[in-house]
Amino acid sequence: MTRLGRANIDWEAWRPVFEYPWYEDQITRRWVRPYQEMAIAEALYRFSQGTPRALLLMATGTGKTFTIFQLAWKLLHGNVLRNNQILFLTDRNSLKDQAYRAFAGFSADERVVIDKNTVRLNQHQVGRLFFANYQNLDEELNGRKIYEHC
Repeated sequence: MTRLGRANIDWEAWRPVFEYPWYEDQITRRWVRPYQEMAIAEALYRFSQGTPRALLLMATGTGKTFTIFQLAWKLLHGNVLRNNQILFLTDRNSLKDQAYRAFAGFSADERVVIDKNTVRLNQHQVGRLFFANYQNLDEELNGRKIYEHC
């Protein structure tokens, strides 16, 4: 472990995450902007310290979904997450659907939308990226809340 400021980073485990290249869409050629890169680096730094969550505050139109996509890209390819899975949770279906489409850099079988039908068919157990909203997770199926099945 290396001491950086007040914190310890297990560079052997986290170096692949920090060094993994950004995803580049061959069609749009979008790139990570400097403020997005700073947000991602700060989140990765906190996660590497053992902080289980990070809050990114970004204004409308600054590419929040793209930023989170890039963060997820690095985390999942760096294999540092306990189950190597991420839940993208929204407050409405339109944002959930937008995020699902925005994460198209990951294959369709890596992306799973969590809802009653997915759980009923037992398809919620596969994948690496899970997309849901609060309302869907609070619905009941077989006497239990959807989130209790996951």
